[in-house]
Amino acid sequence: RTRADFEARLRLFVEEMISVYAHQLPLAKIMFREVECDRPETCKIFAAEFHPIFVVLQKFMEAAKKSGWVRKEMDPIFINQIIFGAITHAGRMDKMMKRQMGINVREPKFRQKLSDHIVDVLLGGIVRTEK
Repeated sequence: RTRADFEARLRLFVEEMISVYAHQLPLAKIMFREVECDRPETCKIFAAEFHPIFVVLQKFMEAAKKSGWVRKEMDPIFINQIIFGAITHAGRMDKMMKRQMGINVREPKFRQKLSDHIVDVLLGGIVRTEK
C-alpha cells in the first residue's frame, strides 16, 4: 500500500468516527460519563462495543508502522489516544463550543474541519519547517 492509501484510510476513519459520535452525541456522553464512574455493567458494554474499534485502529497503525508510514518510535496505543481524545473532547465540549464560539460538532462544516485538523496534525504536525 502507498502513503496515499494510508492517508486516505486514516482520513475516512476519523471522518466516520466524528460523524458517528456527532449523530449519537447524547448517548455517547452518557456512555463516557458512566465509564468514568467505573460502573461494571457500563464497562462491559464499552468493552464489547467501543474497544473493538480501538483495536482495529491500533492494528491499522501497527501495519502502517511496519510499512514505514508511521515512525518507529511512535506507539499505536498513544496515537489512538490522541485520535479518540480529540474526537471525544469535541463532543463533550459541544455545548460550550456552541455557546462560546458559535460552532459545534453537529455542524457538517465543523466536523470536516475537525477531521482535517486531526489528520493533518497527525501526518504533518503543526510546526512549519520553513519560515
